[in-house]
Amino acid sequence: MDMLDTANEQNAGAASVNSKREEESTSMNAANIEKQSREEADNVGAGEENVLPEAPTKPFVGTFRMFEKHGTNLFGCAFNQFLDSSEEPIAAVVGGTRVHLYKFPPCGPYGDIVEFKDVNLEFKEAEDLYTVAWCQIGANEYRLVFGGESGRLYVMDDKTMKVTKNLVACGGAINDIRTCPTNSKLFAIASKDKSVRVFDVRADAYLLVFGGPYSHLDSVLSVDWTPDGTKIVSCGFDNYVYGWDLSTKEIQDHLAYCTKYLDENKPIERIRSTEDIRTRQSKSAFDPEGYTKQFHTPSNLTRHIHYDYVDCIRAITRGWGTYFITKGCGRESLLRCWRFGTYGDLTENPIPGEPLTCHVEICTKNCPRASAWFNKFAIDPKNEFIVAGGDWGDLYFHNFDANEEEPIYTVKSNSKKETTRQVAFSNDGKIILAVGDKGLMCRLDRAPEGSKIYRNFWQRL
Repeated sequence: MDMLDTANEQNAGAASVNSKREEESTSMNAANIEKQSREEADNVGAGEENVLPEAPTKPFVGTFRMFEKHGTNLFGCAFNQFLDSSEEPIAAVVGGTRVHLYKFPPCGPYGDIVEFKDVNLEFKEAEDLYTVAWCQIGANEYRLVFGGESGRLYVMDDKTMKVTKNLVACGGAINDIRTCPTNSKLFAIASKDKSVRVFDVRADAYLLVFGGPYSHLDSVLSVDWTPDGTKIVSCGFDNYVYGWDLSTKEIQDHLAYCTKYLDENKPIERIRSTEDIRTRQSKSAFDPEGYTKQFHTPSNLTRHIHYDYVDCIRAITRGWGTYFITKGCGRESLLRCWRFGTYGDLTENPIPGEPLTCHVEICTKNCPRASAWFNKFAIDPKNEFIVAGGDWGDLYFHNFDANEEEPIYTVKSNSKKETTRQVAFSNDGKIILAVGDKGLMCRLDRAPEGSKIYRNFWQRL
């Protein structure tokens, strides 16, 4: 991270350059891959050829893509991060009223995406599923948590594909769900009702809700945890990015109180309140079961990272600190890497009772055609690569250690120019899954070191 905190911080504030990157055509050495590429060109035309540029390394190549027959827009995807490295990767995908589970067999020479479970759910009200995450409640016992337009949260057993909980989670659409990296039963949601809420997958209501006078002024589009689980960050339509400190004694005591009952498989007892009846009644809408804690003041906030809405945020720890990558949309098409705090010997003088507002920009990465909102990027487990989707189905690859603002290369995921909606990495970082509109699914695999493969060799249904 030294490069990020020295050379890049000195260049903070440099103007972003948006430019289109044309993919160059080169030849392949492997006969079977060359044959596959010729067949692909016959099917989709020369404009669909995806060629990696001449470079020392070619990290990923496209291996498989398809459009699901149902044609439903697929918004969310997530690999089961709790599986052992020896197990076959499994990912969940949601969109419309459908929940899919896919297996990803080893690439040799072609990758594959095998659907082995699929359920089309029936809802009493209109629903369009936007986001999904995995939780673990025991050895080899996992739960899918997902939600969307209605604001209801669903918990599903991945073995039976049966919904075990159907909860009123918030007052608007659920736009993002992220599992706590240090507690596999906790997860946070970003909501259209301007709040961030924390759940335990075993509970019947949220344990924490963050919102109020210092909170978001519009829909919260994305949320994430810092790798140590001590802070939640959120962003949305209002351009703001907030940090919520979970390390305080009040929050930790409350989580311990709730966990005690859940570990004993008992309902959480209501918390006795000393507040007057009117105050309790006004809070009852945000405390349906009597054990939810409300917090109104974030630890950090800033509105100067992006100039338009921010639809995705992810946190990483690299080098000596915690950093955030956010994606700007609308009038912007770029990623920014930054951190809370000040630079050098400068210190921020906090105002008692108010959040800190300083931040340091590290670097900017351009995504030439990615202005549409709800297009969530991914970072590989080793924090080497960022992959962001684009409006026309492009996938933009950036390298953390490269000082260039432009993508190291761009891959077209489909010839129909359908928008990608989310990208995810497998646990070992060797497989990329991208999903999008009209049932778009595509897989890319990490090319072996020293590989002579220069061309994507998409296998198609």
